[in-house]
Amino acid sequence: MIVDYERAWVEMKTYLLSKNSHGQRDLLTRMSRIEVDCRVPEAERGFDPDPILTHSKPAGRPLREVARHG
Repeated sequence: MIVDYERAWVEMKTYLLSKNSHGQRDLLTRMSRIEVDCRVPEAERGFDPDPILTHSKPAGRPLREVARHG
């Protein structure tokens, strides 16, 4: 299974903004801090740290996709 975590993160923020509940502000503040802490430096964007696999791969899937998504 492949999950679009960036989309899921945005969906969660949207959901939280729709709820006017106790703790919403603290949670959104914490999420913002996590977002800042998890930013990928510009020099590392597009960098794939996974090693290139040398064993056989399933037909029709590029080697890097197999390494990244197992």
